[in-house]
Amino acid sequence: MTASRFANATRGQAIAILFALTIAILVNIVRLPTPATPVIPAAPTQSASTGSSAVAKKENEDLILYSAIIHRIAAGEDYYRVAADEHRKGNYPLRPFITVRLPTLAIISAAFGTVAMTATLSALVLATMFAWWQKLARSYDDPGRRISALGLLAAGMVVAFWRDFIVLHELWAGVLLALAFGLHRPDRWLPSALLAACALFVRELSLPFLLLMGAFALWDRRWREAATLTAIIAAFALTMFAHAQQVATVTTTADLASPGWTTFGGWQSFIRTMQMPSVLRAFPTGLASAAIILSLFGWLSWRTRAGLFGTLLFTGYGVLFMMLGRADNFYWGFTVVPTFLIGLSFLPRAFADLRNAITGTAPKLDFAAR
Repeated sequence: MTASRFANATRGQAIAILFALTIAILVNIVRLPTPATPVIPAAPTQSASTGSSAVAKKENEDLILYSAIIHRIAAGEDYYRVAADEHRKGNYPLRPFITVRLPTLAIISAAFGTVAMTATLSALVLATMFAWWQKLARSYDDPGRRISALGLLAAGMVVAFWRDFIVLHELWAGVLLALAFGLHRPDRWLPSALLAACALFVRELSLPFLLLMGAFALWDRRWREAATLTAIIAAFALTMFAHAQQVATVTTTADLASPGWTTFGGWQSFIRTMQMPSVLRAFPTGLASAAIILSLFGWLSWRTRAGLFGTLLFTGYGVLFMMLGRADNFYWGFTVVPTFLIGLSFLPRAFADLRNAITGTAPKLDFAAR
């Protein structure tokens, strides 16, 4: 069993922690305004052969855009010409170059087809469940808590079983990162590095995960892991340069430019980005924000290296989402949502340790390395 990070807290510290947590939750429930709820994209209702990817709502257009591109690549057309054409048809911006996704997922999907891609994603989800089942061993007093953690992980990946979302880049990146996180061990890091690399070449939003992996490797003096991650990031930088050059060949100054993503939406933007791609979208915003705060608190309380990694990872993405992303970019949250809610499973141990600290019965336990 792993003690929480609060096992050695003093009585005063425990009271202060619980007071701050309670105030944060109450303030969000009472004062956080309810954001406009974006509609999660529905399945494409037209094939790309119609030459049209326009639909009533922009959220629906995203899946139609990606499906149309895949359909035309499968018919033998060039990715960049197809992407530019479909962007123009759907009134999507083509500048700067990052408005056009890397071709990785589209080319693979066109080559293997929907059935194979659906089976692959399902296999990745099941592998992620097994990896986390192993990773969470001896983390709870109650063995049933481990099962509840797997339930929370499954809830974070439930969209992966919706066939309509098979074309969504953030979903693939999120599942790949969840598996990379679950598999990582200091002495068995290569599978995680390769999976994280796959996620990065599907969606550049995965970069913070690799940077954090690299920082941990350097801190622990795992030089081979750090060097491998550095090589992956360098290869990604070269790929993005080549991607920019390719996009430039099919665009002109007359093409639409993105209005930008720097919005500084603050806490409300973070809540929306974490709520909408997850099961939390079924709850009022106040309750969803409370769950998000508690999940972050749970990750902080897990007294392992993985707990520290998760805390820094989700805090970092939280800051990113508070500064970047428009309301219709909520699907960025798919990148980190899969493992996020696992944090809730650590709360009983954390609250028990805080209670014991207040009553003077807290055990003095050593830090768990993993």
